[in-house]
Amino acid sequence: RTVIFVSHNLPAVKNLCNKGMLLKNGTISYNGDIETTVNSYLVAEKQTNVVTESIEHSKNRAGDGSVQFADFFIENIHGQKADRIITGEDIVLVFKLIIKQPKVKGIDIGFSFEDEDATPLGNLYNSFQEVYYNFDQGYHLVKCKLEKFPFAPGDLTVRGRIVADGNEADYLKDILGVIKVEMGDFYGTGQLGQKDFNSKLLFKGEWTA
Repeated sequence: RTVIFVSHNLPAVKNLCNKGMLLKNGTISYNGDIETTVNSYLVAEKQTNVVTESIEHSKNRAGDGSVQFADFFIENIHGQKADRIITGEDIVLVFKLIIKQPKVKGIDIGFSFEDEDATPLGNLYNSFQEVYYNFDQGYHLVKCKLEKFPFAPGDLTVRGRIVADGNEADYLKDILGVIKVEMGDFYGTGQLGQKDFNSKLLFKGEWTA
């Protein structure tokens, strides 16, 4: 007996199916194993969270300009650019920087997340972990891996700021991008677990009795 399961519920698709078919504009864009099907669905052809031109050439910023954001995108666990990620999976934030002086030392890159209501959800600088970068003039990529992404489904706005040698180098007042978060098997049970998305964060506990 063959059962055809049609859904955007990715955990259910992964748990119930061993093969998948991805449809786009009424045609089959992929037909094969379920992991590749789901991954193909998550990889965007048009990177809605990448705004290369507006980031690099935006005038809506403050700072001395020695280092600036030139681009931003995210990568999934397969190292592919994506505009959607699943809760509980590892993701990588990729920052493309442009260094406008012969050499800049003590580069400290910060980013923050906001929800749809512009409520701050948290921020991170590489200096929090005693990491600093020294770059020569030109373009450089810096990646930050976040393990087991804990945010509930919804759109996350990403903002950024750069400090170099203790001075503000780039405070981009435009957003870096938007990450679309979809519910996954965060608890590793084969079920969604979290049904109410009023919570902004997902977390696991170690239960004893």
